[in-house]
Amino acid sequence: MDKIKALKVKEPDGSLSENTYFIGIDATNVDMTNGENVQDTIGNIDFKADGSVKKQLEDLRKNIPNLENVENLSKKIDNNTKAITNIEGSLTPMRNDIDQLQKDMSKKVYYYNTVAEMKSDAQLKEGDMAITLGYYSANDGGGAEYKIVSGNKYTDDGGSYHKIKDELFAELIIKNDTVNVKQFGAKGDNQTFDTDAFLNAIKSAKIIEIPEVEDAYLVGVFAIRENKKVIGLSQNKVKINQLRGENPLGMAAIFANSSVENIYLNSLDESKQ
Repeated sequence: MDKIKALKVKEPDGSLSENTYFIGIDATNVDMTNGENVQDTIGNIDFKADGSVKKQLEDLRKNIPNLENVENLSKKIDNNTKAITNIEGSLTPMRNDIDQLQKDMSKKVYYYNTVAEMKSDAQLKEGDMAITLGYYSANDGGGAEYKIVSGNKYTDDGGSYHKIKDELFAELIIKNDTVNVKQFGAKGDNQTFDTDAFLNAIKSAKIIEIPEVEDAYLVGVFAIRENKKVIGLSQNKVKINQLRGENPLGMAAIFANSSVENIYLNSLDESKQ
């Protein structure tokens, strides 16, 4: 009888099995990563052995499907790991949204009747929100929403930014690229010059709305820049009186690709006739 040698089986990960099979053949390190190949290897072995060795070979054959199951299970685990990784990736934006929502919920919202009230509130801090019901008085048409920001790059222009204290500013929240001149302090009483309010509003957005007033807006020279749209909010045309002395032509300068709708622009001399 041939010298009996130990046959150790390789596991799928390359390690040697803890089980040792003694057979009357000169063979070692049979690769068990593919059960079908192992089955063929065992079936083609020509050996002389007693019954106990044959039984060990039969046990080895029976274990081949189990090893295949282990390999399949390993593949499933790998696939599930990849799927979990993909799910984790898709959850990241959701987590970011939740984090942002929590931050937003932690911010405080303050309400004021006027811009002056907002500017005098010492409790405001960066990240807060402020809502004014009007500019000079509640419901005067100049109400707006603001976010409180901090920095030395801002300038109080009476509309886009209002200085609260030090480097703390209330920044106008512009929606749909639209503002109205009353959010910049225009009164429309035909007594107060609203030129700066018009100029700053025109600089701040693409669409500038001019609310209806009982009298008229009083302005000097102002220019409607390129790609701007000025709209009077009235069933009739909104009246703007412009000093003839400051602009002999009695009209505003309108640049290319801009438009003016529902506005009646008049010189002050003509308006007094």
